[in-house]
Amino acid sequence: MGRPKKLFSQRNIRAMNKLLYGDRRFRPENRVGLLVPLYAPHETNDHSDNNQNKSIITIDLLNNTCTPIQSENISQLTSHELENIRNRIRITFENKKKLYKFLCQAIDKKRLFLSKGLGIPYLFYTLIRSAKYKKKIRLLDAEIQSWQRKYEAYFLNLKVPIGEELKEKYRKLQASFKKVCHCCYIWDAVERNGIADVQTEQKIHHIYFYNKKTVTFTETEMDILKYEFPALFLGNANGADLYIFPRFIILLQSNGIAVLDIREIQLEGKVIPYIETSCPHDAHIVDYKWSHARKNGSQDMRYKQNFQIPIVHYFQLNLTSVKGLNESYIFSNRDYGENFYNNFKDYIQSANQKFIR
Repeated sequence: MGRPKKLFSQRNIRAMNKLLYGDRRFRPENRVGLLVPLYAPHETNDHSDNNQNKSIITIDLLNNTCTPIQSENISQLTSHELENIRNRIRITFENKKKLYKFLCQAIDKKRLFLSKGLGIPYLFYTLIRSAKYKKKIRLLDAEIQSWQRKYEAYFLNLKVPIGEELKEKYRKLQASFKKVCHCCYIWDAVERNGIADVQTEQKIHHIYFYNKKTVTFTETEMDILKYEFPALFLGNANGADLYIFPRFIILLQSNGIAVLDIREIQLEGKVIPYIETSCPHDAHIVDYKWSHARKNGSQDMRYKQNFQIPIVHYFQLNLTSVKGLNESYIFSNRDYGENFYNNFKDYIQSANQKFIR
């Protein structure tokens, strides 16, 4: 398959921008299809009637039904066996919020006291810096430090033994999680927009289109909970964030907390093709599609500004449960995502054998 020598030249980039972000009007009688923007279009004031701006990339969708990917209400997700742990964590979280409020009030009290002397003339500067003034500052500092110590010392010390064999598997899960955190992009798929068959010169690719938002994966320590292992944090763009522990998963949101047994998690992982105009550096490019192509996928020679769009392989990880968990993540690095999925699935299978419900 012939690839242009100057695929990312300035000329092609300008043409790509006009095709993607230019005038988006099109005539259904000339070209039947649904416009699927590969990236969110930027607002532009360019409303010129240039024929080149009217050229757009269209993809025929087999199914254009938008399906949201979102978990149920957080109050319904807690496992029955872990209601007691959930209540203890909830009480700790609420008390921690109260301590933080008292700490902020003490800091504001000191800030207000210091601001009173800002408008006093220089002649009274020495009076403000008197022994009585310094004593008051020391008292306010002592109050702040007292609330800070109480805030840092208040947490739930949770101990749930899992056994050495399961610990070893969890360490493997941790190692694969650290690798997947270094993906160029991690997206939360919040909505599935449709399905399309994209014809290239080599084959037909069955592609799902998602509305996806960038999220963060990292290892972290929870302020309200002390455990032997740090939590594996999975950010969520449209719901509660996930904190994975060896025995359970905590879902934390501003309006509630849920604790889900890790054995109830159902995983599904697969490699998915995706169209990207500017793919991440760690993505695996498997094919190219011409921006203007014939029915067989070959280059349409009638168009002068015709460039190739990469088709890449991402890895998609779906987490579901009977209680109503429904989250989907897409990793730009296919290999890292697949390794994390395999270790996660192996750990859940081992946990089901270790702790028989």
